[in-house]
Amino acid sequence: PAATAATAPIAPAAIGAPASLCGAGAEEQAIAPATTAVPAGLPAGWVWFRDPAGFSLAVPAGWRRSTTGNDVCFSAPGGRRAFTVTVSAVVTRQPLSYWQAREKAGGRPGYRRISMGVLLMRRGGADWEYTWRPDSATTLHERRVLLAVTDDRSYLLRWSVPAADWTATQPQQRQLVDLFASAR
Repeated sequence: PAATAATAPIAPAAIGAPASLCGAGAEEQAIAPATTAVPAGLPAGWVWFRDPAGFSLAVPAGWRRSTTGNDVCFSAPGGRRAFTVTVSAVVTRQPLSYWQAREKAGGRPGYRRISMGVLLMRRGGADWEYTWRPDSATTLHERRVLLAVTDDRSYLLRWSVPAADWTATQPQQRQLVDLFASAR
């Protein structure tokens, strides 16, 4: 099928304080770890979770799950880290062009690009890293990944943390993205 891409800009999430990184009004639920068909080699302290939305991933034990629209968000205790999977993602054969268009659409106060580029993944992907200010007291650091799975399915992943926490949480962010990508 022909590649498609959404043309509407991605609106910034409703984020005020770090406790709402998963979106305003999202009700958190405990994660019930899978007990069968768990992949070997999960990092110590991580659990395998089969999401009702149709994907599986590894997350640190104790994290919570919430949903807002088509987003499934996994957050650390205390809410200072969030990993979001957008279930109804766009499909495109040009993931870098997709992020470039989203960047051009704007909508993030205090936006500053860190990087943007193609990822060497089985079916293609691209990532976009930036900081922005959802309010005058908060600077968030985010990494978004567009990961193609098939010709008609992809996932949008987003890692969000307060900018001051970025360096300390980078290994965990990489684990989340790498384990999600390798499960496809």
